[in-house]
Amino acid sequence: MQTPPVIHGSFPYLTSDSRITKVTAIDDLLNIKLSNGIKITPSTNTSTVINPIVLPVVEQSLSDID
Repeated sequence: MQTPPVIHGSFPYLTSDSRITKVTAIDDLLNIKLSNGIKITPSTNTSTVINPIVLPVVEQSLSDID
């Protein structure tokens, strides 16, 4: 077993890849990427109840979102 590299900085921080990449902004943690490459984050999301996020291709499903 190899020890992961040390992240320099102060707490609190989150990682999602075994302590390699430090998450410092909520947009890095909460985002979706559509099949056409558009990335939607909390700061870029303009959707509402009457203006939802529309998948770019007809008949796509949630499994087509990263």
